[in-house]
Amino acid sequence: MNKNYPHLFSPIKVGKLTLKSRLIASPISLFDLESAEEHRHTISDLFFYKLRAAGGAAIVTLGDSIVHPSGNAEGLNTDKTMIYMSKSIPFLCDITDEIHRYGAWANIELNHDGRRAAFPGRDGWGVEDMITENGGKVIGMNEEMIDEVVDGFAKSALNAKKAGFDMVMLHAGHGWLLGQFLSPFCNHRTDRFGGSLENRARILMMIIDRIHQYCGRDFPIEVRISGDECTPEGVPGFTIDQAIELAKMLDGKIDLLHVSAGTDLFEYGCVISHPSMFSPHGMNVKYAKAIKPHVKMPVVTVGSISDPEMMEEIISSGAADIVACGRSLIADPYLPDKARKGLAGEIRPCMRCFQCLGVGGWNGNLRCSVNPVIGRAWEAFIPAPATIPKTVLIAGGGPGGMQAALTAIERGHKVILCEKDSALGGTIRYGRNVWFKADMTNYMNYMIDHVMKSGAEIRLNTEVTNQLIEEIAPDCVICAVGATPIVPPIKGIEKATSLLDSYMNELPVGDKVVIIGGGLAGIEAAIEYGHDGKHPVVIEMRDDYAPECNAMHRFAINTQIENLKTDIRLNAKCIMVEDDGVTYEDINTGEKVKVEADTILYAAGMRPREDVVEELRAASEEFQWIGDCRKAGQVIGATRGGYEAAMNI
Repeated sequence: MNKNYPHLFSPIKVGKLTLKSRLIASPISLFDLESAEEHRHTISDLFFYKLRAAGGAAIVTLGDSIVHPSGNAEGLNTDKTMIYMSKSIPFLCDITDEIHRYGAWANIELNHDGRRAAFPGRDGWGVEDMITENGGKVIGMNEEMIDEVVDGFAKSALNAKKAGFDMVMLHAGHGWLLGQFLSPFCNHRTDRFGGSLENRARILMMIIDRIHQYCGRDFPIEVRISGDECTPEGVPGFTIDQAIELAKMLDGKIDLLHVSAGTDLFEYGCVISHPSMFSPHGMNVKYAKAIKPHVKMPVVTVGSISDPEMMEEIISSGAADIVACGRSLIADPYLPDKARKGLAGEIRPCMRCFQCLGVGGWNGNLRCSVNPVIGRAWEAFIPAPATIPKTVLIAGGGPGGMQAALTAIERGHKVILCEKDSALGGTIRYGRNVWFKADMTNYMNYMIDHVMKSGAEIRLNTEVTNQLIEEIAPDCVICAVGATPIVPPIKGIEKATSLLDSYMNELPVGDKVVIIGGGLAGIEAAIEYGHDGKHPVVIEMRDDYAPECNAMHRFAINTQIENLKTDIRLNAKCIMVEDDGVTYEDINTGEKVKVEADTILYAAGMRPREDVVEELRAASEEFQWIGDCRKAGQVIGATRGGYEAAMNI
């Protein structure tokens, strides 16, 4: 029995499989699949899944894999393996081999996108005839088409079995085809596949029976459902009461029930299934807890669960039998092993920033703000080239400087880390008092703690200068001195305060707050102040707000803006700042409008400290500059820059 988390690290049976713990890796889809017809995974993907297994997860699940030619949303993305093609099998065998190496079971999520596979120029197959919001034509499936898709699921399961997978997951939630059949919002059929829950679940039950026929009853099946679709008020959806009844129908026919929530058919749905920084951790556990008393099979809960203490409580209280982790195992794949060994404080926290899913789905590359190895996971297994120990001077103790220090220490270098302020953390310290930045603060504290314990020499209240470089005579200098707020050229701007200075110096903010600048920082500040009962007004000269925000975080902030009724003035050019307010000009009409304010803040972006960079460069023989002083950006740029700089030494 594990002395740290006895329930979390107790074994459990799933069919005939024995899981070494109750902590599993939820399905993650990668975005860099090969362009070949079958969209097979790359070597990079193999190492990504290998890393999750090496970290101690009991099951590692590959993400969405398409079971039929009609089922891929190519108009939305192409991040899915065509598992129905036998050509997919050979490379999948390599992935399952690597998962098995570490005592984990290999699983794969089988899916059909349904109506979401329709887009202009290509008809999709779905529950019923319709035209989608993007103009795609959906053909309501007749019984012959349904049987063809059912057979596609079953043959794909057989392909998975041939590839060495120990089980399969059927995705029947989140607004994909099987979830569309289950949902009263999508399913208005009047035949034996519509109406009652029994009818709406018929295709799912047929698939389960067909998989048993092709793969044998001993081949475990997991079904993923939305415990509640959480549709808007007045819109019929699949509810927890229906989920309980469906679970009863599935009990004895499948081996594992995976309970998530939400539907991606509504913009905010993806931040219910993947709770954002604005939401509580474990917010969807209640759905698994409601279902569990009604079934004998094990029940999985999922959704922003990253604290081993919370996981232990979930299992010990009987809310669920198993906990699935997604983003938290991207931030730290070794979370399971660290928790098992009682090293919870060593777990690198996930910031829930959606850099992984929100950006990866857009540019095809899954990366992590806090874990620089993601995207090149082979570096976790292949030792870096040997290097001669050097003295490394790092200027700046923000996330980039701290990551550079940790990586350089790991590689055997002597590190002197200098920070001109009295504390480490850099500009991410601004979030320490912001309620929805708690995860970022946890990450900052984690990094500070690890740097302080690393063996690096830490010098606070010390600014790196040419004289200091001459005194220390380091072999190389890593410059991570950050950026400064841009002061917009507005008459009277001296009467306003930069948003960053307001946060860092913990300045009081009045009831009526004007924020000049509607980028991500300005919008998040407005959300914070609105949540606190203040009345923020955002003035933005562009025709959109927070355009730099990744897609999934955008959904989250949109929900907050709608709930708080945040006042955002677009196409508004600020022309004057006065003691009692701000005047802007409507770019479209030329009208001048004054907004009264108790506090005036500006968030016009950040400018790299290029003057400092060039000064230090001139005094250094081997010099690298990283993070915001190279290009102002987000945490991921600093973290990866620090890692890369240290790896280059």
